[in-house]
Amino acid sequence: MTRPNLLFQITTLPPWRRSTVVAALLLLGFVLASAFALVQAGEQPTSWWWPAAGAGAAAALSAAPRYVPLVILVASLLTATASALAGRPPLVVTASLVGTAAEIAVMVAGLTPKGAPPRLSTTRDVGRFVLTSLAAAAALALIVAGAAAAAGGDFIARFVGTGASHLSALLLIVPLVLIDRSSQRVAPWWHSVTLTAAIALLVAVAFGPFASAPLSFLPVPLLAWAAFSQTMFVAMGQVLVAVSLASGLTLAGFGPFANTEGLLPTSTLLQVYAVAIAITCLVIATQRAERRELDDRQDALLRLLRDAFARSRTGFLVAQVRESRRLRVLEANDVAAELFNGQLAHADGAWRVLDDTPLRRILSETGDEERSHESDELGEDAVPARFWVDPITRPELGRILLVTIEDLRPVRAVERAMTTQLDRERHVSEALRELNHKQDAFVASVSHELRTPITAIVGYAEELEDSVTDPDQKAYVEVISRNADRLATLVSNSLRAATITQPSVGVHGTRIVDLARIVTDSLDDLRYRLDERCLRVESDVQGPVPVRANEAELGQIVTNLLTNAIKFSPEQGVIRVTAGPIGHAALVEIEDHGPGISEQDRARVFERFYRSAQAVSDGVPGSGIGLSVAQALAGAMGGAILLSEGEAGGTLATLRLPLSEEPLSER
Repeated sequence: MTRPNLLFQITTLPPWRRSTVVAALLLLGFVLASAFALVQAGEQPTSWWWPAAGAGAAAALSAAPRYVPLVILVASLLTATASALAGRPPLVVTASLVGTAAEIAVMVAGLTPKGAPPRLSTTRDVGRFVLTSLAAAAALALIVAGAAAAAGGDFIARFVGTGASHLSALLLIVPLVLIDRSSQRVAPWWHSVTLTAAIALLVAVAFGPFASAPLSFLPVPLLAWAAFSQTMFVAMGQVLVAVSLASGLTLAGFGPFANTEGLLPTSTLLQVYAVAIAITCLVIATQRAERRELDDRQDALLRLLRDAFARSRTGFLVAQVRESRRLRVLEANDVAAELFNGQLAHADGAWRVLDDTPLRRILSETGDEERSHESDELGEDAVPARFWVDPITRPELGRILLVTIEDLRPVRAVERAMTTQLDRERHVSEALRELNHKQDAFVASVSHELRTPITAIVGYAEELEDSVTDPDQKAYVEVISRNADRLATLVSNSLRAATITQPSVGVHGTRIVDLARIVTDSLDDLRYRLDERCLRVESDVQGPVPVRANEAELGQIVTNLLTNAIKFSPEQGVIRVTAGPIGHAALVEIEDHGPGISEQDRARVFERFYRSAQAVSDGVPGSGIGLSVAQALAGAMGGAILLSEGEAGGTLATLRLPLSEEPLSER
């Protein structure tokens, strides 16, 4: 059960209820002041105790900050009124008014530094409270003693008596509203009642009518035990009971402080006794409260760590090496027991490493350096794991082995899944490769079969073209011849795509040829197609450009690039063709003004049978093998074909080949 201190409860009340509590405390202080003043009425007597001081300080601490000066003034006026009712001289009454105001003001200022709420839960708080109470009581005693001396009294006696009576009241009453009980454990009620009765019994024995020896110390051990075992609030209540009972018996003429003959009167000795007990019990109770709170925090942290230790997905084991290398398991978790597979057991609330097991042998043979171990060392049936043994030495525990175990079962499962996936992908890849081989074989076979009839068609078309004189028939023959040539080219490209599988293909039959002438011849061969689409060619061919290549294959590369430019150029468009040497390279650039090729398609147009989405949607004829054949042939010659965006937004195809330093071969 947790409860805040009384002062906090008062300050959180609604304003009207808070004001009611403050008024009740002021009234209680006036009643107590009147009662204790009237007990020792007269011009000079000093009351043996002044509980009104504690009530007035509690009222000022409970009030809202803006009303504190008003509360101090009212408390001072009530105290002065009580003194006047007891027959004190006007000077002493005035001094009590000023002194009470100074006393309460010092208490409020000392217990609320920088406006912080007053509390009494740590040793520092107790130290500040005791010093503040001493200063407040001294301020009042100085003012009242000075006034008493001016009226003909004894300054020293009045200072000591007044200061002691007020100091004991402050130390015994104010803590009851300041003690922080929010983190204190409450003892059983019967324990508190029994202890209170025992304290009262010892006080009665020490201060009762049958006490013939100075036994005032008799209740002190029990009060100290109360401060150690009870909450601070209960302990201070028990101290207040003990002091009140001792005071009553002393005033009745019993106990060691009655009828003393010494430097201090009975009332002063009684208050000094009360002050000593109050300070002692406050310090003990505060130290115990701090210790208990620290223990609670450490226990909570330890429980949290153990819970995290137990819930961890990693195995942990902490073992202590005793004499003769005996092992004692201090902590372990279920994951460690699972991974060690029967070599670590939990029985009778404790963990232990079983005898004659590989794990015990490994831990017993561990040296001074950290070592890692595989689960294979634990036996054939071990769970896949890896564990590390780290030896450390602690003065309070000796040699400790910290064992961390990593469960490798998920890793092994992932490895198996990856192996299965790789095998599956390997089978798929092999199947696709086999399918490609079959496809290439089919295309090559069909292309070979088609060459014979196409060759016959081309041959007879040429014969007809030479023999036919009728203009209409000649036009028909030209159409047959032209389309037969196109079909022959398509079949040739298909066969080439099916047979080119290695970079070395195409290097046979090479010689030094003029690239510029090849470009010019290709333009002449495609003249009829250029005229058919009304395309204009801007040619800038600078020769000679010697390169080592197969002349037919080089012509096929240039023809393919020109054919693509023609197919994708709009009618009445322009095709720019440049060729020439640049440094150590021979360069051919063919740029059209067509729709261009997207970056995504540029990365794939050299794949066999791939056609861009733009070409398919525009209905541009083609098989998707021309560029792949051209790139393969260019690569075999040590060159490459690059596609980029042209200046006019079309496609710029660039053929780059190594420039030869050898002379041109004769045709």
